[in-house]
This record gives sequence, structure tokens and C-alpha cells, in this order.
Amino acid sequence: MRYLIVFILIISNVTFSQETVSYSSIDSLSYSEYLKNDFKALKETGRKALKEGIDFYDLRMRLGIVAYNEKNYEYSLKHFEAAFAMNPANEIVQEYLYYSYLFTGRTENSNALASSLSLEFQKKVGYTKKKLDSIILSGGTYINSNLKAGQDRSLIGPSYVSGNSISSGVTNGGGLVVENTFGNRLHFYNKVAGYQTNVFTKYEATYKDLINFSTDRTLKSEKKYNNLQYQYNTGLAYQFNNGLLIGLGGAFFQTNTTNFWSTIGVSNPNTKLIYIDSSIAVNYSNYLGSLSIGKRMKYIFPQLTGTYSNLYGTNQYQGEVSISYFPLGNIKLFGNTSFAYIDNNKVAQNVFCQKIGYVISKNLWFEAKYSKGNHMNYMSSLGFTSYNTPDVVLQNFGVDLHFTIKKLEVIFSYGNQIREGNYTRYSKSGTIPTVFYTPVITKYNYINNNITTTLKWNF
Repeated sequence: MRYLIVFILIISNVTFSQETVSYSSIDSLSYSEYLKNDFKALKETGRKALKEGIDFYDLRMRLGIVAYNEKNYEYSLKHFEAAFAMNPANEIVQEYLYYSYLFTGRTENSNALASSLSLEFQKKVGYTKKKLDSIILSGGTYINSNLKAGQDRSLIGPSYVSGNSISSGVTNGGGLVVENTFGNRLHFYNKVAGYQTNVFTKYEATYKDLINFSTDRTLKSEKKYNNLQYQYNTGLAYQFNNGLLIGLGGAFFQTNTTNFWSTIGVSNPNTKLIYIDSSIAVNYSNYLGSLSIGKRMKYIFPQLTGTYSNLYGTNQYQGEVSISYFPLGNIKLFGNTSFAYIDNNKVAQNVFCQKIGYVISKNLWFEAKYSKGNHMNYMSSLGFTSYNTPDVVLQNFGVDLHFTIKKLEVIFSYGNQIREGNYTRYSKSGTIPTVFYTPVITKYNYINNNITTTLKWNF
């Protein structure tokens, strides 16, 4: 008798379970939860139904709409895609799907969808085929006290007979970027930029310690340069329908910098020391190539990038892995974490980067950025962001504040960089005719403050 009761209970439970996940029960329950806008309960009902193979248009729409109302566009997207596949002619699902693509940052998919639908739909959502996506104009300045410190620095003393230093000061410059899209999915980017850096060079030496004069005299030479840098970047990125992204970038850099040369001469060994020159301007023409591959998935977007460049006449190989994430299921809160390994002329370097952004309102949002490591010749964004600076950037922090006024976007940026400079002094040992001059390199850190304004016109 006991076994009969257990058997009846099992059969009843199975029958009850089948009834609770039948089409009619799911339809009724999901509709009730949809009317209450109960996202949590409806999400669980949908999970159970789909697990049992119960899938229909109204269920997908209810799941998508409730998630959409919660601004969880990532969750709503897959359900609107499923509903669209079941009934592509329905204008309601067309519109929901379009905006779900748009609000998750999948502009390629939203534009591709709109271009395939009627002119009435395109007019309704404001879709137009653009000749240009945007034009971006930026300008700013890097301010520091490093040049003044280089002017005041003494390079000789009781332990040193000579010394030289190159100090980088204020940098001014800007750039122009043009963005365009072909066929909704192929993005084309072009950038031209130019910068000028004030540089101060200094050489000091003592007469008697160099060539054994009896008189105690010093030699000093100071020069100022305006070093120039120009660059041209171009890039292509193709976003496939399944979220796969392939990017290709190239760049040309024309850099003017300053190097030291040993150019001290003696006109007459018994009379005086003559200064010939202590520094010289050097020009470099360098190239860069970069390849990136990534896959946009639900809530995350991982990417892998490889870059080669020959900046300053050396070979750099860089590999970088990054992941973007959207924890709220939309682009209101977003972040990006990346790690780069750089082989800079067989010297290993690492750079860690973190970015986080938050949309305050429709017309206002901000981004905060932080990076740490040896940034010498570090490249990101397919080479559009470069750290080919004369002094090494060790740490970088920045904040961008974005305002939009109709089609105009204004970006105010502040950056704080810790850079590493150095100078060389020489100590003397031995006696004439065997005299040795030992170089002693001293490193120091200084702060660069960057203020930039960017104007972006979105067509």
C-alpha cells in the first residue's frame, strides 16, 4: 500500500510539473507577470519555458519589453532578436530591436536593420545614410616645471667634473580626426596631429679637471629648442553581424628630437678650452602597424591586439589583451581593463590600464582613466593613442567630461602624468695621461598637467 501511495504521488508531481510548463500555463503566467512589470518573476518563467522547449512570439516580446523597461538592453536584445526572427514584419518588434541595438552600442547592427526596412521606419527612428560620421578637432597643452628645474640644476661639483641634461618643458598641439562608415559595418578613421615641445639643453664642465689647467674655470653652454612632431593615422574596423570585430591600423610619425654629442675641443693646450657644441637636433621617420580582433558578447567585449613600430629607430613589438564590460546591461555604466606587454628593442615593459565611464544624463557623461607602467613607445587604439615621448611616462591619470548640444559634443579633459627624466654627470679618476671619466646617470620624476578641449561634430 505504501509503495502505491508513493507511485501515485510521483505520477501526480510529474503531471503537475507538465501542467505548470505547458504552453497555456506559460502564456497565462507570463502575461500576468508582464502586466505587473515583474522582471524577476517573468525572467524565471521564461527560463523554465525555454528549458522545456516552449518558445513563442508573445513570450519573447514580454521578456524583451519588461527587460527594456528596466533598461537592461543586453537581456532584452536576445529576446527581440528571437521575436524578430519569428515575425520580422511586425513594426513593434522592429522598433524595439532597433533601439536595443542602439542602446547597447551596437550601432552597426542598428543601422543595418534600419537600412533594410521601409522608408517610413527609417523616418520614424531618425535613420539617415551619412556621408560622414563625425569630425573631431582637439587642442591642448602639457604644463610642467621641468624646464625651469633643468635651468637651475648644477651639473658639476666636488665629485663631478662635467655633466649634461635635456629637459622637456611645455608641449602644445592638437589633431583632426575624420570618421566615416561604409555599408553600415566598415568604419574608416583618419587622423592628423602635430605637437611642439620646448626643450632646454645644458652642458657644464670644469677646465682644470678636464685637461689639468692650474686655473679654476668652468665652461657652460645652454640652448633652447622647439622640437616638432607630426603624425598621420589611418584605421579600418569591420563589425560582423555576430559581434566579431576586426581592426587594422597604420601610422606614420615624423619626430624631431634632441641628442647630446661629445663635442668639446681644445684650441691651444696651454691657453684655453673651446666649446664647439653639446647637442644636436635629430629627425626620425617611423611607422606603425596594428591588428586587432575581438568579439562583442553579452555584457562583455574582449579584444586582442598586436602592434609593431620602429619609433626612434628601434623595434617595438606589443601584445595587448583588453576587456570592456557593461554590468547594467546598457551603456550607462561601462568599463575597460587592459594589459600590454611591450618588447621595446628587447627590453620588456608592461602597462596596465583601467577606464570607467558613467552616463549622468542624456547630454552629460564622464570617463576616468588610469594607467601604470613603463609607457615608452606604448600604443593603444590601433596606434591612434601614442606615448612616443622623449621622457618615459610612468603613470597616467585623466578625466573626460562630455557635453552634447544637438549634434555638437564638447569634451573637456584633464590629465596628470608622472614622467621620468634624467641627467648625466661625469666623475674623474686616474692621472694624466691615464684619466677615466665615469658617467653617473641620475633619474628623477616630474609632473605633467594636461588640459585639452575637443569638439566633435556628429553628422
